[in-house]
Order: sequence, then C-alpha cells, then structure tokens
Amino acid sequence: MQWQPQDVLEAYQHERLRALFEHCWHHVPYYRRQFEASGAHSPEDVRLNKLPVLTKAILSEQFEELKSDDLALRRWYTNRSGGSTGEPVTVIQDAHYRIHSEAKKLVEFEWSGWRPGERLIRVWGSERDILHGSIGWKGTLTGWINNRVTLNAFRLTPQRMQAYIQAIRRAGPAVLYGYAHAVYELARYAQQAGVSLPPQRAVVSTSGTLYPAIRAQIERTFGCPVFDQYGSREVSCIATECGQHEGLHINMETMIVEVLDDDGAPCPPGMEGEIVVTSLANFAMPLIRYRIGDRGVLSPQTCSCGRGLALLDHVTGRSMDCFRRSDGTVIPAEYFIHFLGVVLNKGWVAKTQLVQEAIDRVELKLVPRGSRPSETQLRELSEAVLRVMGPDCRVDVCLVDAIPLSASGKYRYTICRLGEHERQATVAAIRRGDEDEDNGGGPHR
Repeated sequence: MQWQPQDVLEAYQHERLRALFEHCWHHVPYYRRQFEASGAHSPEDVRLNKLPVLTKAILSEQFEELKSDDLALRRWYTNRSGGSTGEPVTVIQDAHYRIHSEAKKLVEFEWSGWRPGERLIRVWGSERDILHGSIGWKGTLTGWINNRVTLNAFRLTPQRMQAYIQAIRRAGPAVLYGYAHAVYELARYAQQAGVSLPPQRAVVSTSGTLYPAIRAQIERTFGCPVFDQYGSREVSCIATECGQHEGLHINMETMIVEVLDDDGAPCPPGMEGEIVVTSLANFAMPLIRYRIGDRGVLSPQTCSCGRGLALLDHVTGRSMDCFRRSDGTVIPAEYFIHFLGVVLNKGWVAKTQLVQEAIDRVELKLVPRGSRPSETQLRELSEAVLRVMGPDCRVDVCLVDAIPLSASGKYRYTICRLGEHERQATVAAIRRGDEDEDNGGGPHR
C-alpha cells in the first residue's frame, strides 16, 4: 500500500481504527472506561483525539485492565522494552501483530537495497553473549541459514571492535544494521586506528537518535548512505528513511502517529512535540495514543519518491535527553552532539556524556584517552556548554574511568535528570512569558 495516495492510506487507517475501537469496547476493560468517559455510547462514537494519552506509568499500573479478555484464543507472548527512556515496560503482543511487524521490516530493509537472503551484518545487543559467553549453537545456526552475522553491541571494547572490523572486512560489501551509537563507535575506532573499510552497500541505523554528526561519521567510514529507522519494542518499526532521505516514512498501514505540544494539542507540521503512537495491529494489548518518550517533527511534505506515506521530518531524541534552561527553553540533545563529536575526534577523550542534574547545573563526564586533559581543554569544553545553557548554569567537569550503558544496552550522550515538577516549571515559565507579551509586557521588539 506504500504507493497509494495519502488520502487512501488515511481511509485505510480509519477503517482499521474503527475495528480496534470495536474490539476494545467489547474486550479491553481499560479502554471501555476511557471511551465512556469521553462521552461515547458505542464504538462508532469514539474519537481518537478525545482519548487521554497512555503513559508508561499507566501501562504498568493498569496492565491487567489493558489485556484483551480473549487472550486464550490468541497466540500471544510478552515483550519488554529495555528502558532507554528510564521506564522499562512489559507489553503483550500476538501473532497477528508479529506478522505485520516482520513483513513491514522486510519491506523497509529493501529500501536500503537489501534483498532477502543477502548478507546482513547486525551490530546488536546480545544478552545471551553477555551471560553465557556466546549466542549458542541455535543462534549461530540461525545466523548461518539466514546469512546474518551478529556483532555484540554490548561489548564494544577496543579488542572487540578490532575483531568486528576484521569480520566486516572479511564479509565484503553488505548491509549493516544496528544501534546508532554502536555503529558510530565502530566508525570512530576505525578512523582513529587508521583502518580502511571496503565501501558497504548501506547502513540501517536504529535504536538511538541519528544525529547529523553521527550520520556523517558513519557515512565517511563505511563509504555508503545511512538509512535511519525509528521504532520501539512496544510498537515495532514506526518510520524509516527511503533512498531520497527527505524524512522518515511513517508506517501508516499499522499505526497512527501524532505529535503533541505540552497541552496535548496537535503540533502543526514543522513544530517539535512529543510523539504518541496508536498501534493498529496489536489486539492482544492495544496501545492507543501511547507516549513513546521521544520528541519529533512532522513534515508538511510528502517524499519525492512517490510513496503516499506521511513523513516524520526528523526525531529530535528522547524527551529525557532534552535539556531545560531556567527561562523555559527546551534544548534538544543534538545541540550538544556536534561539539562533543569534535572533541572525540581530537583523540584525547575516549567517551563523553552530558548530564543535567538541575536547572542550573550540568555535569560533563569525560573518559580521558591517556594523560589528563589540560585545564585549557577542560575550560573550552565548559564554555561550549555554557554558550547553549546560558551563563547562569554551572558546568562540573568530571573525569571518570568508564561511562556505563543504559539498562537497555544503549549509550546515551545526554541525560536529563530533572524531576517532573521542574519540567512543568519550565513550561509554566514559557506560558507566563507568552501571557506577558500578549498583555503588552515583556521585552520591547
């Protein structure tokens, strides 16, 4: 259906949404209550924009009430998110959902030039490798049958990365698929070690924000285009780039994606907000207006490739990775990624992480490569952070031996640890400023 006009795809979404509402009305207690609270007297009366957002906290608290009461008739299983937003959750999915999910992934892999049966190198997290020292004979056999090589993203030591680069060289041109941060670390290691790689067919990046500086480094090292893919364990693949790279095509066949402002109102195209997703394929535990924990921007355009699928212009990152200033300004993580990447490429720092501990304090963690950085180097870093965060913010530079991965095995370049009340305070500051301007107050223009 990807080549259908957008109005045809939206009509198809509406039809599937009606079927989902019908199912929830009769089989999902939580949603039956929400529908009635919104004023609906039948499934036909339910309106998506009248329903509350489903948060990770509600999903955990109302888990039993969100389960469909006909699970005994379904081939269902549990799936768990890794908690890269700080809130790991468990969901129930069924065979119908899995079939749609896998089929869509195959279609979107083909956008990168890959074909079923061709070599695929996965830079992926393997819990079994960590716990047992290997992926086991079944995993090895499955990889051989499917022509897939798995490189463990949870073990990116210098020795491992050297071995991984040799494995990529032996495999020859292929499609690499993996965590954005892990492929980036491999690219950086190859550059610093002076190792050249044969140009690959493509890199498909997922499970992390593909900031421009990270994309550029990967493309330079692997000599091929990068295709960004955005998704989550709870709802599978949400959106993917095609060869035109004009945005991420939303998977309209199996989900509805909204971008909302801080009041829960729809953001117009071009305006950043929180991403919420309604899965149209999972009837075992329906997720309607589910808050993923990411921020993004809808595109006002369709892609020149000719597909009718709506576009996410870009995903700016995890909500928890965006920083807040005392005046209410939200600072996306990507503002810091460029200069942190510049520092990494100078070779005197192995890893960096920026953590906002309070509205007026951030901590810059550095893993030095070799000797201690000079005071001039540390001061330059602090000043670069202050240019974005403002002069009333304090920057504490902390030299550490290692920076651990998150619970999901991902590497987070920025982390915001502000409490919810502090986040709300910054939003309130913005609104007060808007009201002052409307009333003739505030700065003169």
